[in-house]
Amino acid sequence: MTQAVLFDLDGTLADTALDLGGALNTVLRRHGLPEKSMDEIRPQASHGASGLLRLGAGITPDHPDYMQWRKEFLDEYSRCYADQTILFDGVNEMLEALVQRGIQWGIITNKP
Repeated sequence: MTQAVLFDLDGTLADTALDLGGALNTVLRRHGLPEKSMDEIRPQASHGASGLLRLGAGITPDHPDYMQWRKEFLDEYSRCYADQTILFDGVNEMLEALVQRGIQWGIITNKP
C-alpha cells in the first residue's frame, strides 16, 4: 500500500511557466532582445534558467557571460515568482483525495 506521495512543485503541481516567461522577457527587453511567446517558453520552462536563456538569448552554460545572465534571470524571477503562478486544475482535489485515503504527501525540489 502507498504510504506517501512526493511531488515536484514547479510544473507538476503549479504552473510556473507564466512567471518564468515574464522574468525571461524582462531580461530580454533589458538587453534589447525580442521577447518570446508563451508558446515558445512553455516547452522550455521545465529546463530552468539554462533552457530559457538558451531560448531567449542563445546563451548556454559554456558561454563566458552565462553566470551573469543566469543571476540576472534568477534575480528577476525572485521578484515575480508568484505573480501569475497557479495550481494546475484538479490539484486541490487530488491532494484532498490523498488525505481522505490517509496517504501523506509532500513536496520535493531541486531548487536552492
